[in-house]
Amino acid sequence: MAPVRSRAATLARRAEIETSALEIVQRELAQGRSFTEISFVSIAREMGVPRSTLYMHFRDKTELLMRLGDLALDEIYTSAAAWFVFDHSSGPEAATKAGMETLAKFREHRDIALAVIEVTTYDPALADHWYTHVMEFVDRAAAALQPLQDEGRIAAGVDLKTLAFALVSMVERTATVHIRHGDPADDERIASSVGRAVWLAIYGDA
Repeated sequence: MAPVRSRAATLARRAEIETSALEIVQRELAQGRSFTEISFVSIAREMGVPRSTLYMHFRDKTELLMRLGDLALDEIYTSAAAWFVFDHSSGPEAATKAGMETLAKFREHRDIALAVIEVTTYDPALADHWYTHVMEFVDRAAAALQPLQDEGRIAAGVDLKTLAFALVSMVERTATVHIRHGDPADDERIASSVGRAVWLAIYGDA
């Protein structure tokens, strides 16, 4: 039984270190520091462990951000799926609620999402990771639209994956720019406008 307890203790310690490192980065971002300003040295110092300990758990600082980003993006994209499964029969107005939920989730994870997007501009590994994540969601969105096309509610000639990619890109870009620079008081206006664009792109030529 001793080896079992030892393994359990090792796994618990590993989880503790990884969670602590992620929490430190998340807090630093929330306090306004850019990701480039956060170093393994400072993280290790705050945790009271050697920097080499972090390298046992994360390949580099980018992997740490990937892990944080995956947690945030899973929630954001789960919320964003509502853009493709709202009550389409009632027109573009129904998309506003879906848009508000997506913007709220972006705001909840604002610091992490913006850090990931910033780092993708100069880190190919994170850019590729982000693209893979986005395309997985694009595939799910296209699959959600397929039954509507089968019913004739979406024009037969529409390539659903291309359409989903264009709409996901539009929603993501609009949301991130608005979250970074816009006024929260304008969330409903943004959600309504983007929702109308999404609805027209899906059904406009059906």
